[in-house]
Amino acid sequence: MYQHYFHDYELKSNYLQDQSNPVHQDLKEAIDSEYKAICFYNELALLTSNNELQERIISIRNEEQLHLNEFSNFHFKLTNNVYQPKQTELGLLNLTDAIHTAFQLEQQSAKAYLNIADRIKNPYFKDRFKRIASDELRHANWMLYFLTNIKGAD
Repeated sequence: MYQHYFHDYELKSNYLQDQSNPVHQDLKEAIDSEYKAICFYNELALLTSNNELQERIISIRNEEQLHLNEFSNFHFKLTNNVYQPKQTELGLLNLTDAIHTAFQLEQQSAKAYLNIADRIKNPYFKDRFKRIASDELRHANWMLYFLTNIKGAD
């Protein structure tokens, strides 16, 4: 689990307390994205009988859960409200297409989180978004590895 080494006075700066601040919407979108990723990886793990792939997918799903927890904690600390992520239905059809989709989604998440980090003034938040973007790029690399190296994993 990620450790939270920030103080409430830093978190509750005027910049972050302003409800019209785009960081509040950014956090909601990040929470939705992580929740979607968890649902996606749950379904993806069921599509394969390849043990290596299944173990990696579950590992990535677990990291996405940590990200969701961290973003949810940030949102709660800022707003004193719990944000419920939007539920999505995925309906994955085949393993290869699902891995390709995962690769694209991970890249999009990384880009979004880096863009958020560029807009945030709080150094702790900036660092956390950059770190999570790095995790997302690592996940994308795993999906690319599986796309190119695991043949007949369906």
